[in-house]
Order: sequence, then C-alpha cells, then structure tokens
Amino acid sequence: MVKQIPVLTSELQDEAFELKQWGNLGAHPDKNIQDVPIEDAKEMKDFLERVIYVMYELPAKLNRSKNNRKSTK
Repeated sequence: MVKQIPVLTSELQDEAFELKQWGNLGAHPDKNIQDVPIEDAKEMKDFLERVIYVMYELPAKLNRSKNNRKSTK
C-alpha cells in the first residue's frame, strides 16, 4: 500500500496511488483494455515527476543549501 511510504504527504500518497492503479492496468491487462488517452499519460507523467522531485530532488537541494550555508561561516 502506498501509505506505507511515510515520506509522502497525503497529496503525494494520492498521486502515487493513482500511478499504481494505472500501472496495474498495464501490468495486468484484461481483454477489455483500451489505449490510454494521451491526456491521461501526460497527467501520470506529471504525478511521477512530482513524486520524484519531492522524494529525491528536493532533499538533495536542501542538503546542498545547508552545506553551502555552513561553508560560508
């Protein structure tokens, strides 16, 4: 379950869960599967980029900022 990832805000948990649901459709298609509309694919890409930014990029930027501030003392 996505809520097992404590670093995600509740908003990002919702986005991660939605990504999981779309991923499940791709991983376990049934005979009624349809092509994913481009708008949905773009939205999922936006969700994924936000999750990656918050989990990996933002913490790295904060650490660099802290280190830069400490080195100027």
